[in-house]
Amino acid sequence: MKLLAEILGMTNFCNLRCTYCDWKMRPIERLDEAGRAAAAARIGRIGQLVASDYPSVVFVEYSGGEPFVYPAIVEALLDAFPDRWVRISTNGTLIRPQHIARLAGRKAYLAMSLDGHTQLANLPRFGNSAMLLARVQDTLSALLEAGVPTMLLCTLNQANIDGFPDF
Repeated sequence: MKLLAEILGMTNFCNLRCTYCDWKMRPIERLDEAGRAAAAARIGRIGQLVASDYPSVVFVEYSGGEPFVYPAIVEALLDAFPDRWVRISTNGTLIRPQHIARLAGRKAYLAMSLDGHTQLANLPRFGNSAMLLARVQDTLSALLEAGVPTMLLCTLNQANIDGFPDF
């Protein structure tokens, strides 16, 4: 068996403006209703292509902007690859209980960005919003409680480097 990864990214739109991200380098691409439908259709076609022509693909990654900005596209991804591992890279701020329920018990895991366990460590991500940090921490707890495999992605920076060992 070969482990191959197909990386899908339909937009660079994100609900955060992390100071270290490259969002300033490219125009933000928001999808209107037609764009969201086209993206979901493309994912469906890719799923069919992988199933028919590339059965050795066992892992699919979805990233690019914040995937949960467009939850219907995430749904299309999960529908298109029901028997493959799906990794979704996310900032964790928009995941709702219905998303967690859909991810639980299937071949899926999240790669969630979190730069530490304190507000200071996440200052470049959330600014002064303690609410966003609390939301991500609550989401992480709910994901783990539901048995959804979750890894944390941490960008080391001046705000979090000293507290990283404790994190």
